[in-house]
Amino acid sequence: MAKLVDTTTGTSDLKRARHTAARHGAGSVIGSSLPPSDVGTAQSVNPADKATVVTIGVLALQGDFAEHAHMLQSCGAKTKLVRRAAELDGIDGLVIPGGESTTIAKLTGNTTDPLFDAIIERAKDGMPVYGTCMGMIFLAREIEGSEQGRLALMDITVRRNAFGPQIASREEHVAIDELGAEPFPAVFIRGPIILGCAPHVQVYSKVAEGIVMCRQNNLLATAFHPEITDDLRVHQYFVKMVRKYACVRV
Repeated sequence: MAKLVDTTTGTSDLKRARHTAARHGAGSVIGSSLPPSDVGTAQSVNPADKATVVTIGVLALQGDFAEHAHMLQSCGAKTKLVRRAAELDGIDGLVIPGGESTTIAKLTGNTTDPLFDAIIERAKDGMPVYGTCMGMIFLAREIEGSEQGRLALMDITVRRNAFGPQIASREEHVAIDELGAEPFPAVFIRGPIILGCAPHVQVYSKVAEGIVMCRQNNLLATAFHPEITDDLRVHQYFVKMVRKYACVRV
């Protein structure tokens, strides 16, 4: 059963859910809670994985980039905040956080820095990219009723704000077979839904409203926010994707 996330009184027991939900206002550009350095080091690495330590970029234009960086570091990855095309150099994968998709879309018209063209080029070359909430919308080829800018990398059709207004934000435990038998605590904050996808897109999880997690080759997308939970499994899964890519690329 879904549990409402209280984004106004702070009574939810979700880790950081109160301030994270409040920071998702339309058009807001979010500041980072990371240390001054934009490069984060892996917090704990299994000795067996030392040969495959990877650096994952986190798009840091808005959204929960600091929370994503923390989760990735907890999974043994190094992180790098990305705001310009040149900062894609040296990374093995990229996370596109949640936020306001129309705000990000406006930035696609910025011709002073080819950041989004560079992301498209790297993704088409095989680099793993993971989009959460707004990041999923930004990856989608089709957005219902919208012509906003997008990367158009995934063969999916999405609907924005499919779960209603922010006050209807909720946590729901969802089944994701690829992550094991234990349900995942999915947090939906003004989240999108996937209405349909091409046959080659793997559907990983659904709720009553539609598809909430999918994968297309090197691209991963979730309608929910795993970065504001204590469950590392989605980030661990993505780190494994990135490690596999890094090993093949070498």
